[in-house]
Amino acid sequence: MKISKTNADHYLVNGELFQLDPQEGIEVPPHIPHQIFNRSNADMEFLVISQPTSAGDRVVVEGSSEY
Repeated sequence: MKISKTNADHYLVNGELFQLDPQEGIEVPPHIPHQIFNRSNADMEFLVISQPTSAGDRVVVEGSSEY
């Protein structure tokens, strides 16, 4: 999966925190835990491209917290 964004914020990928600037992206390999955080007051837009499809692969972790 690749994520591209239009304003800076944070991504947690497999326990490692990344901050991306506008128009940057990050690739997340299949089956790797990841989260996205918007800690600003601004709206955030992001684009997710998955190949093959990621339909039905979402796992919600009870008690997870923001980094």
